[in-house]
Amino acid sequence: MTDTSQIARFNIKQVAELLNCSPDTVRRRIDREGLRCYRFGDKRQSVRLSLADILAWQEKHKMNDNAEDDGFMTRKKAIKIAEKAMR
Repeated sequence: MTDTSQIARFNIKQVAELLNCSPDTVRRRIDREGLRCYRFGDKRQSVRLSLADILAWQEKHKMNDNAEDDGFMTRKKAIKIAEKAMR
């Protein structure tokens, strides 16, 4: 079985929508709070984040299994996202 969380790659806007926060919040979490991302490109760098990295960051900071608040995603939602990404 393939680990779907490693395959799914999301841009900052998509992650902001998943976490119910602004793209600036995602950028701050990358810059200041250690949210891992993958950068590529020259002048205007593109940024991608994996679901596994997002979940690992949440686990380190706060993980709420029942509610989405303050830009955190529930495990149930994360599983749905990974399954959708595999289709």
